Parts: sequence; structure tokens; C-alpha cells
Amino acid sequence: MSELATRKRLSDLVEEYDAKRAAIPEAIAAFGTAKTALDAACCLGGAYAGPAISGYSSPYEPSMQELLLQSAWRHVYAGLQIDRIASAQDKRKFEQMLTKPPAFTLAEIRERFGAYLIDPRHHILRGMAEVFCQLDPAYKSHSKVKIGVAGLPKRVILSNVDGYGSWGIDRLRDILNALAAYQGLPLVEWAELEALKNDENALVTPWQHTPWNSKEPVTFPARGVRLRRFANGNGHLFFEPETLKDINRALAEFYGEVLPDAEDER
Repeated sequence: MSELATRKRLSDLVEEYDAKRAAIPEAIAAFGTAKTALDAACCLGGAYAGPAISGYSSPYEPSMQELLLQSAWRHVYAGLQIDRIASAQDKRKFEQMLTKPPAFTLAEIRERFGAYLIDPRHHILRGMAEVFCQLDPAYKSHSKVKIGVAGLPKRVILSNVDGYGSWGIDRLRDILNALAAYQGLPLVEWAELEALKNDENALVTPWQHTPWNSKEPVTFPARGVRLRRFANGNGHLFFEPETLKDINRALAEFYGEVLPDAEDER
């Protein structure tokens, strides 16, 4: 298995997780001791006036165990960069799994993520194929995606391209993330989707954006797409020539340069 971005071995992470889980009762006891000391610090002659910390809740061991388990799985998921490898459909399954994950063991980690690390390129290409074959029937045909074929659609139509969580925006994010994984670019951020909604040419070239909580601008890469929105809520996503070539190459590599599998020359 690959090393995490933290450079820790998976076996070391599992060992650290087990040690922290075993130490939760001790941490709860230390919290209680500290709480008692704080209350005593603001109490004179036993005349209790109220807690030193208002509005706190007592630590609950099962809840802390659940949080630690979720944290461990999220750390491995991010460190192994599964979000850059898995298809959009698989990522949704993983996001559901991360809310109630299984036991944090090497066997479970291999079961969930092993295939993505053994052959990451296959899963990146499969992710592109899954996204694009849902957009237009042309992307499903082996004959359409052979290298050099110019018949791929130069645009796709997305319905309900509105705000956060809308069907069209979610599909737009899937398209851009599938392309990003193939092109080796960072996954798309919400600021990019907002910019594309407001300006159809926003992502054609690299651009800068200053987040509300920072004074330093962030540079975003060119995505090679344009989005033209219409009053009925639909959006037409156009691909620049180089982007279309990347789609063509990726799908051709995934499907293989084979003869049409379901066409009749007659």
C-alpha cells in the first residue's frame, strides 16, 4: 500500500488509533479533575456560586470513540487521495461510509481502498467514463471514442444549474473533477463553480480569487470549459479544443481502440 501524505505507514496509524481509543477513559478522568480544580478556584469557603465553565457537557466515552473512528477513516481517505482516484459514484458511497465507518483495521482499509491503490489510473478513467456516458449517448460508443475521432459532443446540456446542491451544479462538479483527476489538476472548489455561473469564460484561463477570510489571492488553474446559462435554468457546458482532446484520449484509453460492439453496418 502507498504511504499517506503524512508519510506514516498504515500500520502505524492503526497502532496510534488503538492507543488513543484505549486512552479515552484516562482523558475523560483528566477532564473531570481539571473541571473540579477550576470550580475550586472560584469558590471560597465552600460557598458554591456556579460552575467555572458554563454551558459545557460532560465527555461521553462512546461519542468520543465514534469521533475518533470517523477521524481515523477520514485521515486515511484524504491521505491516500481516494477523492482524486474514485469515480463520482464511488465517492458518494465513501462519503456515506465515512459517517458510520467500520472498525479501523488494516484488513478493513485494504478491503475498502486497496483496489484504488493497486491500479489508480483504471479508476480515474472509469470515473470519467461514468460521468460522460451519462451526459450523451455518444460517449457510450467504442467507435466514437477511438483516438482521433472528432465526433464527440463539444457541449453537454445540464438542467437546473442553480445554487449549491442543485442537480446541475453537482453534475458540473462531477465533470470538472473527473477531468481534473485525469489532467492531474486540483479538484474543483466552490469559488470556481460560482465564478463559472457568473461568467461563462471564467475558467478558460488561469485566474485568481481572494477568499473572504484571507488577504492573499489563490490562483486557480484553467479548466478549459465555458458555461452558458439560460433563463429556463439549463446550462450548456462547452469544451475547449484541448479539453475535448483530453476527454477523447481518456475515454479511448478506458474503452480501448476496438471495433464497434453494437453497431450494424447495414
